Amino acid sequence: VVARVEEALSGGTSKNVTVVTADDQKKLKAKVTDELKIKAEEEIQKKLSADTKIVSEALTIVDGKYTFNKDVNDVANEFSLQASIRFKGTSYNEPDLRTIISKLVQTNIPEGFEMNLQDTQTQADIAKVDKDGKLTFKAKFIAKLLPKYDTEKLKDEIKGQTAKMAAEKIQSLENAVGSEIKFSPFIPAQFAILPFLPQNISINVTPK
Repeated sequence: VVARVEEALSGGTSKNVTVVTADDQKKLKAKVTDELKIKAEEEIQKKLSADTKIVSEALTIVDGKYTFNKDVNDVANEFSLQASIRFKGTSYNEPDLRTIISKLVQTNIPEGFEMNLQDTQTQADIAKVDKDGKLTFKAKFIAKLLPKYDTEKLKDEIKGQTAKMAAEKIQSLENAVGSEIKFSPFIPAQFAILPFLPQNISINVTPK
């Protein structure tokens, strides 16, 4: 027996349905994780000293709990994720890093000079972060070198001299390019004589 409908059928309904996919959940999880990572970095940094820096690249997830309000293939135009994540970070102390770098470059300091650590610039970029949190830096170090003098000996040599004689003695030193002598309290030039006691003389070596 064959049944055949000769007339066109009509009626019924159709609609577009939006469902949650695994890719949707993956994207939302990545977005929420990134947001929490930024917040965690900010919170950790607040607890550290001003000289200590948290390394973003070394901030890793220890464990996490993720709860979606919709499962894969559930019909939904919107869905959300509740996440609780614990992070582990690595930080470093900038003055310590500067000291370490300066020690590495001290072997290249010319004889007769010394480095002033108070007037240096250090730029350190993270080159590599190991799984155990070990950091490898690519560093750039800029420092001004100062002539190295025996200041106690120099004080003894210029004590009791006139300002002119002391200036000539200082400028005769190797690598010295000039000098400035100040008296406290002020003394007119014609009466300016350095103290006879070396402990009353202060010598500062500064870059030009």
